[in-house]
Amino acid sequence: MIYRTSLSLFFLFLTFSAFSQKVKIKDEIATVDGEDYLQLKRNRGTEVSIFELDSTKEVLFARYMSYTDFSLVTRSNPEGKVRWLELKFLTLNLVCEVPSMSQKGLVKLLHENNIFVDGVLNEDNVQTLIQKYGSTYTNNRPGQVPYTLFI
Repeated sequence: MIYRTSLSLFFLFLTFSAFSQKVKIKDEIATVDGEDYLQLKRNRGTEVSIFELDSTKEVLFARYMSYTDFSLVTRSNPEGKVRWLELKFLTLNLVCEVPSMSQKGLVKLLHENNIFVDGVLNEDNVQTLIQKYGSTYTNNRPGQVPYTLFI
């Protein structure tokens, strides 16, 4: 019985690890599974500028945002903070909001949604991302002014 359970857990782990993407950020270049994907530069503590691979023109600006909603106070969230990442696609004049995540998580999200294809921003895939996520955090904010989250 223990052997069967161990074998099942091993194959489950193997399945998840086979489909996970290896994201690395080094010298302002993000790579996914060993291939260059995009350029990113952290500005201050709460902002990230993203560039196409072979360009110096910023195409995506990401900013960590938050507000307090006292109705969401819980034991695990004693301050009632709501945190998200605002994505501004500068060349397309479009905005989207996604759950707060690390820089590697952001690169993974962009890769999973094919936002950059061959190192270039893909407008159709940006539109799809915006349809998926929209601006739910701003739309659900209870009349409070958001402020930038310092990490």
